Amino acid sequence: LTRPEVLLASVLWEDIDSVTKSKNLLNQFLFYNGSAISPNLREVVYTGSILSGEYIYWQHCWDRFVTLQRNSESYVERMQLLRALGRTKDAWLQNRLLSHVTMLPTTEVVQVLQAIAGTPTGGAMACRFLQAKWFELESRLGQGTLAFAKVISAITQYGATKFDYDELKSLVHRFGRGDGMEILNMTLSSVAANVEWVARSQMSLYKWVESNLHSHR
Repeated sequence: LTRPEVLLASVLWEDIDSVTKSKNLLNQFLFYNGSAISPNLREVVYTGSILSGEYIYWQHCWDRFVTLQRNSESYVERMQLLRALGRTKDAWLQNRLLSHVTMLPTTEVVQVLQAIAGTPTGGAMACRFLQAKWFELESRLGQGTLAFAKVISAITQYGATKFDYDELKSLVHRFGRGDGMEILNMTLSSVAANVEWVARSQMSLYKWVESNLHSHR
């Protein structure tokens, strides 16, 4: 792994030192005329700052994204910003971001939904959004299309319960036929594997956690 990937993994695990360093780098840039953030560290800094839970950093990243929307050369940074914005643990901010989703290009929609769905609180929220906006998204992206399938997959790929699997199966049936079916069938297989793994491993993991908790008391 390269250094940025390791650092990103560290902030996603919410390592206190990594989150603090990310926040300090953004602070230096915003308030103390510090150096511009290195392109290969931008996603680390944006994500870590947002995961600190302080609203000012989320708002800065959103303002930065809005500023870059009309800049065709800023595609990579826009994607980094959207992923960071979606990773917030604040449900209100996730809802705020979702309110803008249908106005974004398809590639950006996928980034947002994937980021939100990957958070502890965002999975159910993203699924509710998909159900509520189904016809709007289908009308815009096309029935059975690859683009629509990518949106559905982005939201449902983290499923790990029988309920998640059944819900995805009903969405696949609703989706109908088209070029996007291959992606959805792959997602369905992946979620089925998640469900099987959880059923097989849940008890042993629970026992391991319990024994380790007791041994450290």
